[in-house]
Amino acid sequence: MFGLIAGCASGPKTSVKRAELADNLPNAPYSTVLVIGIASNPGDGRRFANELAAMITNSKTVAKPSHRENAGGELTEESLRDVIQRIEADAVLVSSVKKLEFATKVDTEYTEVSQTHKDGNLFDFFRYEYKEVKSPEFVKLTYDVTLTTDVYDSATGKKVYALETTTVDGDSAFEIILSESMAIAKQLRSDGLVY
Repeated sequence: MFGLIAGCASGPKTSVKRAELADNLPNAPYSTVLVIGIASNPGDGRRFANELAAMITNSKTVAKPSHRENAGGELTEESLRDVIQRIEADAVLVSSVKKLEFATKVDTEYTEVSQTHKDGNLFDFFRYEYKEVKSPEFVKLTYDVTLTTDVYDSATGKKVYALETTTVDGDSAFEIILSESMAIAKQLRSDGLVY
């Protein structure tokens, strides 16, 4: 989904592009939410579902990732019905990648200082030699990701909420998953879908 690229930056920026709420939400806010994360890389989908469930969960709402409740098996219509019934989920949240783009940027060389201990007697341990080291240019990848998140009421089976979020300048899957999870959980609370 995102590729795991190490990097150091100010962090990704996530924004809500649109949120659509059904006219009638008789069962909201929801107290037990089943979270399904869909990505081309199943591992990223599971990590996202874990993080989003953790961000939603509080003293009044419990969110559970589907892959943990389905014992690692493939999620089918029948197994989804079974999981919803077993955990008594009053809502199902499905989040999936709508768009993934990446950009490459060549950063110019930079200078850093390298320090080494002087060799010699015991007290030379506290003395250092410093020298400048020029690092070569390197290529940095950044990702822009758009996710869609739909919430379904388990009692009616109807979609009651649609959310689209976009994260830009993500350096790694971890950063993007964390940023998206925080933004989605915050918006769900703001719109009254969870406590």
